[in-house]
Amino acid sequence: MFKCLGEPTRLEIFEILRSCCSDVVISEDGQVRSLGGPSVGDVCCRLTGTAHVSSTISFHLAKLRNAGLVTMERRGRQIICSLNQTMVAKLAAFLGSATPAIMHTEEARSE
Repeated sequence: MFKCLGEPTRLEIFEILRSCCSDVVISEDGQVRSLGGPSVGDVCCRLTGTAHVSSTISFHLAKLRNAGLVTMERRGRQIICSLNQTMVAKLAAFLGSATPAIMHTEEARSE
């Protein structure tokens, strides 16, 4: 996931998807799932100013999907993109748990 997000265009796509608001549904098992999200064309429009889907954007979306960070669902003629909230939560939990260890190491260096 880190390697995937280390590329500036993919990080920008991730941020676009993270900042998009959409309706959600709560399943019977308590999982929250987005009912919508931006289409691939919407993502291209935000990145390049045109709704033309370029092979470069498709390539980066595929990398994000293969890393487990993005889900894509075909709805009619559109492909809807959204963040995989389970993976994002795991990433956030990892980063949250790593922070105290980093701070502890820095404190030890300063002593």
